[in-house]
Amino acid sequence: MKRLLLLIAFIPVILGSQTRYWNDHTQLIPWRLPMIADKSKIEYIDLDGDGDPDILKTTINGIPVMWIDDDDDMKWGDLEGDQDNDCLLVDRNKDGIFGGPRDLSIDWTDTDGDGIANVQLIVQNGSIEMKKSFDWSTNFTYVIDYEENDGIHNFINWNDLMLSEWEHSGHSNFLTDYHGNTLFLKTQASSFHINNLSYNWENPFIFYDPDKDGLSEMSIRMLDLPEFKVPLDTISSKTNINFSKKVTWTAVAWDLDNDNGQGNEFDFDMTIRFTGKGFDYSDQIHTFKNMKGLAAADKFIYDPRWRHTDTLI
Repeated sequence: MKRLLLLIAFIPVILGSQTRYWNDHTQLIPWRLPMIADKSKIEYIDLDGDGDPDILKTTINGIPVMWIDDDDDMKWGDLEGDQDNDCLLVDRNKDGIFGGPRDLSIDWTDTDGDGIANVQLIVQNGSIEMKKSFDWSTNFTYVIDYEENDGIHNFINWNDLMLSEWEHSGHSNFLTDYHGNTLFLKTQASSFHINNLSYNWENPFIFYDPDKDGLSEMSIRMLDLPEFKVPLDTISSKTNINFSKKVTWTAVAWDLDNDNGQGNEFDFDMTIRFTGKGFDYSDQIHTFKNMKGLAAADKFIYDPRWRHTDTLI
């Protein structure tokens, strides 16, 4: 039900040489990236020489976008990739570089072959300049649907081409899937600043729905607080965020009387927090099928390391 208000299709209006959408400058947020109206502006690239395309490049409202077909089911004439095993890269700053500073990338993985993505990675990068703390304009987030298999993950504001994970309706009906049985791993940093992409800061943040009513009655949040090392040359592409590989902060929350519901989706009544020297979790290794992307597409991406990752700690 939380998605019904967002199922609003784009209706393009052609004004001279510009394409505008009827919901520009409103609070109505479309649920998907607009499709391409002009096929002549699509470029297809066959990377593996098998006769079908692996890359689809075009522009949307003047912004370059690229789809990478990681499961080799793209066809000539397709207007977009798919959201089960493909990757979408948006060159938000129009500098000709995908997956670079201030860009948005979204990678979907179907781990069990049923046509529905179980894992979604959001890479929302900031500037190349390093910081001594988290960069709240950035996001490196995995959402993992380990039971519900409903295809709902993070929420993208397609008007602004930005992740809007805290958008909600009502009191706490978050549009990102924090409901039911789900989990996410998140760091507020650009991917190219993170030393080891198998680790994360909120790692993991898990939501539990023991009575299977679609609402979360319990959550566990674990944190690995990283070390930020800023070199003398702060305008650098080198990584500077190093995770401790220890969980030093944990919180467990419960809805004790199970009275959450519409408009009150997260009625956690009690939270217990633990802090200390932490415990080593580097042996908690999880490998996911199909997560590695098409290696031949690396040449198009600023820092393709996250496309090589299929193991999360």
